[in-house]
Order: sequence, then structure tokens, then C-alpha cells
Amino acid sequence: MGTVHAREAPPPGSSSPPSTTRPLDSISAQVVRVHFEGVGRTKEDVLVGNVRPIFDVRHFEDLVLKAQDARNSLRELGCFSEVDVHIDTSSAAGASAQDYEVTFRVTELRRMVGSINTMVGNQEGSLLTGLRMPNLLGRGERLQLDHTYGTRRTSAFNASLVKPVRGRARTNVSGSIFQQMAEFPPSGFKELNRGALVDVSFVSAPQISHNLQWEGAWRQLNALNRLDNYFLKVLEISFSFFRNWSIYHMCTLNSLYQDLRLRRPRAVRPLPQVVPPPRPDGRPP
Repeated sequence: MGTVHAREAPPPGSSSPPSTTRPLDSISAQVVRVHFEGVGRTKEDVLVGNVRPIFDVRHFEDLVLKAQDARNSLRELGCFSEVDVHIDTSSAAGASAQDYEVTFRVTELRRMVGSINTMVGNQEGSLLTGLRMPNLLGRGERLQLDHTYGTRRTSAFNASLVKPVRGRARTNVSGSIFQQMAEFPPSGFKELNRGALVDVSFVSAPQISHNLQWEGAWRQLNALNRLDNYFLKVLEISFSFFRNWSIYHMCTLNSLYQDLRLRRPRAVRPLPQVVPPPRPDGRPP
């Protein structure tokens, strides 16, 4: 959050005035103004909602903690790559010694971010391309497009849009459409999957998150060789497409930051080993 400057302790025996220290919670403080630097397309109501608790502080320790909480909230919006906080006394006319101003220096994400990657797995090489548009409308929306093409004539496409909803539950609403195509020469058919997914995620308690999902998919089977009459007859009998939809509820408990403690300590003691002397004829005992 800032830089702390320290002074070297005077040598013993030297005369120096005694230093006095005061706890931070005994220093009265109130925030009279909050500044933002580097904001371009992010909306004002999103910024004000995350820094509003700063105006309720009564002492300097609470000011430092609330400023750090506001900094973390701004970073979680998905709008900024860097967020810095600067706290200083107020320079306004008629300001008292307990009036402070807080400045947030932010760096917004680029409008478009592209990526190209390669992946090798499942006896196949793939080329992955992606395009991401963060903070699309100024309130943390995110549009992402992904396309994958494999060496075995497999391809996949996915487009998703995420919309954050302000509140204590940290709710995110997202929707996506996808398409996957793969060929199976040994079996003589190719498969095409199309579908849509709607997801609502929220937090009910610290370290507990929920996901409510609805997924609808449509799968179509076609013959690789149009001359394969046997496979075409099977498709006519069993239908060449399948439709299904599913509803999921997933609850996640994050225990990553729990304390690691040794519950049952045990001591290991090596046991002595007795080796018999060799036999007179030289053979092992």
C-alpha cells in the first residue's frame, strides 16, 4: 500500500529526545474526499459502491483497513490490472488535522486481449485461439470467444458472456453457446454437438460458493461415407439426433487456507541391527 521510512536508532549513551508512539486506533480520522486516477470506461456507480464504507471510519487504523478492503473489491471487479491506494491529509481550505483524502490509482484492462496456444494430448495436437473483451460495458462484463482445431479434424467453438451483479453474495450470471465436431473413422461416423449453458454463481458464506446451471444440448450423427447403406439404415431406425437438457447444483467448500497442524506427533527411533561374524570357511552366515 505504501512505503515505510525508518530512522536508525541512536547509539547508546547519546542524548536524544525520547520518542513517543501512539496506537493507530487512538488517532481520529475521517475521509472527506475520494479520488480516482486512470478511470476511462468504468462506470461511476460501480466505483462508488465499492468505496462507500471508507466514509464511515472514525480512526486511522479503521481507515487503513477499509482502504485495503476497497482496493481488494476493485481488483475483484475484473476491470483493472493494477490498483494502488494513497492516503494523505486533506489540503482543502478549512480542513482540520483529522481530515484525510484517499486516492485510488488504477490501470484499466485493454479492450481486447487475444491468445494463441498449442496443446498436445489424447494422441492429437490442437491449436487454441481466443479473444477476450473485459469490462465490455463498464460494469465488469466480459465476452470471451474460444476456438480449437485438432489434427484429427476435430473442432470446437465456445462463446460466453459474464455479467456481475453487485451485492454481498458476489453473484455472477453467465450464458454460453458451444459447438463441438469430431470424426470417428474406425466406426464410420461423425458427431456434431451444439448447445447452450446458463450459469448463476453466488457465495452463501465465507469459503462456500454455489453454482446453478441449466444446459441444453443437441447431438447429431452422420455417416462419413454416404455409400455406407448399413449405417444410414441404422440412423433411420434409431434417429440421427438426440436432444437433452440438464439442471445442476454444485456447492463448493474451499478449505485451502485452513491451518496445517500436526495432530498426532510421533517419534521415530532406529532399531539396532546385529550382524553375525563370518564363518571360518568364508561362506556367508
